[in-house]
Amino acid sequence: MRLVILAVLLACGMAHAEFRVEGPVSIPRDSFGEWKVVGEGSDRAAFDWVIEPIDSVGAPTVRAHALRLSADQDAVLFVGAPGKYRFRITIVGPSADDKRPFFLRRVEQVVEVADSNPLPPPLPPDNKLPDGRYGLVRSTYQSVVDSVPVEARPSAKDLARSFRRMVEVISSMQAAGAPVVPVQLLAQTRAQNGEALGPNRDKWIGWAKHLEVQLTALNKDGRLLTADSYKEVFAEIATGLEAVK
Repeated sequence: MRLVILAVLLACGMAHAEFRVEGPVSIPRDSFGEWKVVGEGSDRAAFDWVIEPIDSVGAPTVRAHALRLSADQDAVLFVGAPGKYRFRITIVGPSADDKRPFFLRRVEQVVEVADSNPLPPPLPPDNKLPDGRYGLVRSTYQSVVDSVPVEARPSAKDLARSFRRMVEVISSMQAAGAPVVPVQLLAQTRAQNGEALGPNRDKWIGWAKHLEVQLTALNKDGRLLTADSYKEVFAEIATGLEAVK
């Protein structure tokens, strides 16, 4: 009903609107693609996007995400697991026909997410990585494997050095008798890590969110109360990052 009301309220339109989907038919794994509906009068129409997996790897548990880019919803960003997807877009807009105040159109597009950067297998059961007191060594490594594109993983070494430097910073503060304030410490760590990742920063967002969840849980459990606890946590994270090949 909302779309019908919106169409009636829109100003004059056209009798026979034709539309098409503009955007790539294939994107690499772990990359965003952008699609937009184009056609005469699209700036005065309303859109409803449905994205369905066709033969995606791992279906039906496939994960796909679409983000609408504009208020009138004529464009989306999309990322999904490898496989093919069908985009179904319903378009409602004003009509020049007095007997039909609005028109309804549907367009489709098939998009493939190519598995061009296959992920390496998880750590084998007999690997030499320790769990660590805070359980962050293995999970840090595995989170990189699960969420960071292959081409961005060399930055793991730079990120590990960043966490090692923060351990040194905390030690220096302790030696000088300076207070270690967690909020300030985390802000400095975040800024330093961003510099370490450089142009690959956006490709590590998923990993950073996973780490944030883990640190929040440790803090909630009362395990991040001292400067020494932060030093040990940062050292575990660095060890996990250093294992990334």
